[in-house]
Amino acid sequence: MHDIATSSRNTTAEEPPAGGDDEQLCIILLTINADVQLHIWAAIELGSSVFPLAWGFPFTLFLLFFL
Repeated sequence: MHDIATSSRNTTAEEPPAGGDDEQLCIILLTINADVQLHIWAAIELGSSVFPLAWGFPFTLFLLFFL
């Protein structure tokens, strides 16, 4: 016999349904991670081409924290 309490238990915050919020969260985190990697790469490229190598790393840190 189907128990109503059992079916409602699966929709609580402690136990999300399979393939639900956890899967979406992983996709969002991967997207953010790829975006951050692109910003880091662009900052390193810009920092090393605009300034000499000695100034490239501090400029890269500046871009990472203030953009």
